[in-house]
Amino acid sequence: MGLQAYHAKRKFSVTPEPRGRETRRKGNAFVIQKHAASRLHYDLRLEHDGVMKSWAVTRGPSLVPGEKRLAVRVEDHPIEYNRFEGIIPEDQYGGGTVMIWDRGTWQPQGDPARGLAKGRLDFTLAGKKLSGAWHLVRMRGRAGEKRENWLLIKARDEAARDARDPDILEDEPDSVVSGRSIEEIAANKRRRVWQSNRAARRQATVAPAPRAALKAAAATTGRKTTAREPRRAAAESAGKKAAGSVREVPAMPNRKASASAKKPAKKPAKAAAQAARAATKRSRSAARAPARGKPWSDTDVRLTHPDRVYWVDVGITKQDLADYYRDAWDWMAPQVTGRPLALVRCPDGTKGQCFFQKHASAGLSEQNLRTVTDSNKRQILAVESIEGLRSLVQAGVLEVHVRGSRIDSLDICDRIIFDLDPGEGLGWSDIVAAAQDVRDRLAALDLESFVKLSGGKGLHVVLPTAGHDWDTTKTFVQSVAQAMAADSPDRYVAKMTKSIRKGKIFVDYLRNSLEQTSVAAYSTRARPGAPVSVPVSWQELGRTTGGNQYSVMTLMKRLRGLKQDPWQDIAKLRQKLPDLETQRRRA
Repeated sequence: MGLQAYHAKRKFSVTPEPRGRETRRKGNAFVIQKHAASRLHYDLRLEHDGVMKSWAVTRGPSLVPGEKRLAVRVEDHPIEYNRFEGIIPEDQYGGGTVMIWDRGTWQPQGDPARGLAKGRLDFTLAGKKLSGAWHLVRMRGRAGEKRENWLLIKARDEAARDARDPDILEDEPDSVVSGRSIEEIAANKRRRVWQSNRAARRQATVAPAPRAALKAAAATTGRKTTAREPRRAAAESAGKKAAGSVREVPAMPNRKASASAKKPAKKPAKAAAQAARAATKRSRSAARAPARGKPWSDTDVRLTHPDRVYWVDVGITKQDLADYYRDAWDWMAPQVTGRPLALVRCPDGTKGQCFFQKHASAGLSEQNLRTVTDSNKRQILAVESIEGLRSLVQAGVLEVHVRGSRIDSLDICDRIIFDLDPGEGLGWSDIVAAAQDVRDRLAALDLESFVKLSGGKGLHVVLPTAGHDWDTTKTFVQSVAQAMAADSPDRYVAKMTKSIRKGKIFVDYLRNSLEQTSVAAYSTRARPGAPVSVPVSWQELGRTTGGNQYSVMTLMKRLRGLKQDPWQDIAKLRQKLPDLETQRRRA
């Protein structure tokens, strides 16, 4: 743009704003100026090509990741504008009060000129108030629309805040160079406040004081102040006034007064603000602690592009998924650790291509995973820790599936799965009734079973055993499925053929073989809404509403409200399967 538009809109004989000029310097300064004009807004300015590229952020920046703030592109400003804090006359363009709300340096990711042209600028800020990664994304313009609308969005990183945290605009409302509020700046209507780095460390510099200030200075000093001494008198008067108004710098104590700017000195405002932020941070950590109240800490597995959106329909990012697994780990760990994995990987999220992976390969770090080699000389993967699960999140894994065996005994099954898959025309109550039917048939054989929502359309009935070979296991499950189909052919089928499944439930026993898997308890699904596969008790099953009832956004509320884990006894049971003759007699 250059500065032509900036110069054309201003009368520099009237406004105290700097005229400025384009330079050849290649700096990386940024400033955000709080601007109380016809309406309050915040002006974001990024130094590029000798000028400050500028956007008017109508509601100000937000530290909540994903929260979009409208940023209207405005004319380029001169570099000198970074130091302007003062009042633009009301009859001038942008008339109102200007505060230097934040400033520092910015660093673009990639070529900034290309980003500006394409309509997406990714960058990091290192300011007094704002830091971390940010995005500026240009919106598609409407027909006839002249202004250029962008969105300012905070990326998810350590500098981000939760929606429950205090708003940075309310938490840090004052100037970073003078410590003054917008009202205090507005009250000095004849001032032009210019801050250099050196002056900011001492006090605000002032323009020559009006006649009233000279009289006030004379009254204070007890002597006549002449027009030959305006700067000295004004400085003394303004200095005394500033001592009472500038809040981030406490006065040095007077030794004599201390001994006899006995009562303790008041806590400085800056220290109070820091204490408030620390308290907020403690409460936020407590709120995000695991459901069972155990302390947690971030792992050492680095997430690249943590703000990459995995579920586009609900805006769940890579960091959101990692946070969910961290919080749910205590519940999930007994159901997944040490079991061979099969993974659904979607590196670009649900909007991209997904693929199924059972063995170690390129793109999946084995550093935090356990691996063994099976009889076919293939590496089998298992998770042993939260670090391992986090490494799967980094690799774009949106579903974690497990086998019914353990990684150190691949040929022995100790978890049997009855996967109840409904055909067209069936409601949720039909699926619940089928699960209860399976439970009752197993109970007749003196076997205790458990149930979980699949995260999809159906339910999984899970039977823990003492461990049997795969042939014995599959024969047992097949016989139960066939018995159900024989007893109620209008309700169940035991074959995969889709043409015979309409209006019926397929009792899928085929998942019970050496290489077959089923989705792990508490794993997410690569489906709309970011649903989760969730264990429930038999008592509450009748109150559930669907296999995808819980999601990444809602599950932790459920877990924090539970008095006990509905699957707390599943690992304790070592049940032996009955022989086929006994099974036939009881079926």
